[in-house]
Amino acid sequence: MVQPAIPIPSLEALSGLVEAAAATEIMPRFGRTGAEHKADGSLLTEADLGTQRRLAQALAEACPGIPLLGEEMTRAEQERHVADAAAGFWCLDPLDGTGNFVAGIPVFAVSLALVRNGRVELGVVHDPVRGETFAAARGQGARLNGAALTPGRTPAALADASGLIDFKRLPAGLATALATRPPYRSQRSFGSVALDWCWVAAGRCHLYLHGGQRLWDYAGPAPGRPTNDQRKGNNPMSDNDDGPDMDLASGIAAFESREFGRAAGLLGPLADAGEPEARYRLAIMAQNGLGMVQNRPLAFEYMRSAAEAGMGLAQHGLGFMYLEGECVDKDPAKAVEWFERAAAQGLQGSMTTLGMMYREGNGVARDEAKARAWLERAGFDDA
Repeated sequence: MVQPAIPIPSLEALSGLVEAAAATEIMPRFGRTGAEHKADGSLLTEADLGTQRRLAQALAEACPGIPLLGEEMTRAEQERHVADAAAGFWCLDPLDGTGNFVAGIPVFAVSLALVRNGRVELGVVHDPVRGETFAAARGQGARLNGAALTPGRTPAALADASGLIDFKRLPAGLATALATRPPYRSQRSFGSVALDWCWVAAGRCHLYLHGGQRLWDYAGPAPGRPTNDQRKGNNPMSDNDDGPDMDLASGIAAFESREFGRAAGLLGPLADAGEPEARYRLAIMAQNGLGMVQNRPLAFEYMRSAAEAGMGLAQHGLGFMYLEGECVDKDPAKAVEWFERAAAQGLQGSMTTLGMMYREGNGVARDEAKARAWLERAGFDDA
């Protein structure tokens, strides 16, 4: 029996919930609160916790039956929601840019998204300092403070473009090349992933490159990103197109699609020189027709070479290519091999996938003991 869909509030109503939470829990504490260090070294404040509590309660009242995945949950709690993504869940970063918030730098935001069937369906990103709320529903375009987002002009040449580049998690070769031979006019890094995506969509910057984001970092701005059938400018794009995943994902975006062509021109020599990160990014671009004619065999070769060079994200991506028959003939047994390599590097998304494949006997002999072992390694204590 098909269960009726749970009614979802309008974007305007969701924006109001997010704006109210920020006004109550974040802005009164700005410049007046300390922070604790979490296990991963990142910062945690009462503003993070208060915003998550308030929105969890508001969403439970507005949409009972849809759980909330928040950044400040345990890994195991987060994985449970992702594993049941078909049912849908809210994905929340209660304070994106906590480091800025603690330091008194006025660049931070609240990011909320609805994820269903492995896709981000709608999202809201609220900047309480500037009073700006970016909102989008898949296929309906993006809005800023209720009005259609109307970005300005993009520069005619890459040399005149402004880039949002986060160097911290980029491979050394790529980071060095960008720092010593920048192809753009200027570079910035503001410390809020959600606002980075939105500001590229608004045309305030023209290129974006980040080496490691979590689901809650990029989910809020994601509904405006292009799909395989819609490659347009002023749409943020994340390279994680296999549905939601709790592992770090790299991100690349351009204000206009032609900028991807210029990015491909920059990455080409690095890929030819054997840089795995460049080959991985070109694989994503060739697979989706970004900056080049869509070329799935080329995408597979780039992904395979990056995976063989030992890049964990590429090994995970190659596993999905074999699992789904994307860019290569479907081969679940080979998918298992590559997921195991990625899992050996600590990618918990690969561990989760392996657990489900052993449980279902997909590509391997069904083995409940191995399934439980992989799922427990991924953080499912009650696997």
